[in-house]
Amino acid sequence: MKHWNALRHSTLGLCLALFAGHPALADDTEIFVGQSLDSGLANVLFLIDTSGSMGAKVNWDPVYDPNITYDGNCPADRIYYFSDTNPRGNCGSEDAERYTDAGSFVCQAAMAGLNTDGKHTDRYAMFRTNNDVSKRDWQNLKRHKPTRLVECEDDNGIHGDGTSDIYVYPAEEEYATYGSEPNGPKVLDWSNRSTWTAVTGNYMNFYYSVGTQ
Repeated sequence: MKHWNALRHSTLGLCLALFAGHPALADDTEIFVGQSLDSGLANVLFLIDTSGSMGAKVNWDPVYDPNITYDGNCPADRIYYFSDTNPRGNCGSEDAERYTDAGSFVCQAAMAGLNTDGKHTDRYAMFRTNNDVSKRDWQNLKRHKPTRLVECEDDNGIHGDGTSDIYVYPAEEEYATYGSEPNGPKVLDWSNRSTWTAVTGNYMNFYYSVGTQ
């Protein structure tokens, strides 16, 4: 009998020891399926940042997308020129009166920038046509001359006006706008020309409608 009691007590003690040392496990979902103390009220936690950085102004510049037609009063078939890297006046203002029709813009080297970024900075020149041969010449960009050819230095000797693979050097020939010799006597001297930023009409509308000015 004593042996039976001793065996029973030993077995009970062993079981208690095993269960007492086993960790209690719980599923994470118990926090969602547990009984709510007050099911009528939602449990909401508000976090409010009152640090000094919350009072700082956040500056951001929208990015021009050539695939978007932006609202504005600048015709899309015009190229505008500014002495700064960005427009200085919206269409209709005196600062935006220096422009040409897109068909008169023959600077092929600028097209990659115009078609992606909406603008291109380079030295530009405008050709003045006249029945008087002595008045036919390449000039700095003028206002109110939308149909005159506009060429750029980056295109010098590469593209010309697109009608010839040989006559690709802007020159003041007697009856030609371009010459075939890079060092010809009447070839345009680009060092005497001003640097301008050409922008598309769509870029102008982007610039003044999105608010980056």
